[in-house]
Amino acid sequence: MSKLNKVIIVDDEPTSLFICRKTLELSNVFTQIQTFESPVEALDYLKNVYEKNLVEEIPSLILVDINMPIMNGWEFIEEFKKIPEDKTKNTIINILSSSDSEQDIKKAAGIDKITDYISKPLTVEKAKTFPTNLMFNKYSF
Repeated sequence: MSKLNKVIIVDDEPTSLFICRKTLELSNVFTQIQTFESPVEALDYLKNVYEKNLVEEIPSLILVDINMPIMNGWEFIEEFKKIPEDKTKNTIINILSSSDSEQDIKKAAGIDKITDYISKPLTVEKAKTFPTNLMFNKYSF
């Protein structure tokens, strides 16, 4: 199995970030894993990457929590969608949340860039499905 480029994890909880990073490392799916506790910092980073077309830094996947202070996951996604589509077309977003609210799942399903809604904790088995889901833009809802 070939590895995907890069995954970015956006979650305000350091423990969740640690667990998710370790799980992704064990899955051996991505060449790079980068974490952000602040969605604002993640957006600034991503805007810079896309603006400067830093190809090696463009993520294949962004995993974002929805319940965060200052800027929640939904707000992060809305801001991300403002980056021109021609630049972000190879990046998919998945929700990674402790919320199992049917309302949140339906909301995520209605957003084009989102291909999956994953309940925490992320498992190695789930992480190993990312290559198939991303290469074929397959929705897991």
